[in-house]
Amino acid sequence: MATTCDMAALERECKRGLKALSDDVVLKRFKDCWHLLLDTESVPKSGTNANAKEVALDILYGDSRLTAPLRRYRDVVGAALFVENALDIVIAAAERKRDAAKAENAARKDGRDRAGEGIHAAFHYMLVDRRLMIKRVCMHLRNGERADDKTLHALPHDPTWPNVRERKRAAIARELETMSDEDDDGFGPIKQGKPVPEGGKLIDY
Repeated sequence: MATTCDMAALERECKRGLKALSDDVVLKRFKDCWHLLLDTESVPKSGTNANAKEVALDILYGDSRLTAPLRRYRDVVGAALFVENALDIVIAAAERKRDAAKAENAARKDGRDRAGEGIHAAFHYMLVDRRLMIKRVCMHLRNGERADDKTLHALPHDPTWPNVRERKRAAIARELETMSDEDDDGFGPIKQGKPVPEGGKLIDY
């Protein structure tokens, strides 16, 4: 478990590290880490959170090579530590991106969202609206909670980027829709022609 002093030091380091980067890089680094958590369907039930801080620092400085789903508990906790400590800096960056896109659209005066204002606004709104929930989930993870419903499954989704569970649900829905168009034998419904009139003959080709 990270101590209060450890968390304060990590928060200061996150602020220093991220403020030196452009908003685009900050948002990309955060989203990549965010989706490591969103695309991990279950918290590993074994392992410890030893070296989780080092995992968070690797993410902060762009040295991480982690891919989803996360297999080690320390990687899940490390990603959560980065998200928790970077969140307020990322919210400010997302707000600036939204405002810049809004200004760019206004300057074009064609009524179209060419700058991605809607996407930036949706992401910023999610972060602000669900800030406390995100912080709570990260706190649970760094304090040793492993129940999925209190941690990974409680994270709000990214409105700009579907996670693995959403992609699976969409795939299942498409499959069910396809199956509903088929008969029990797996083939589509057979088209029947007009009935043979009385006294008529079937032609055997």
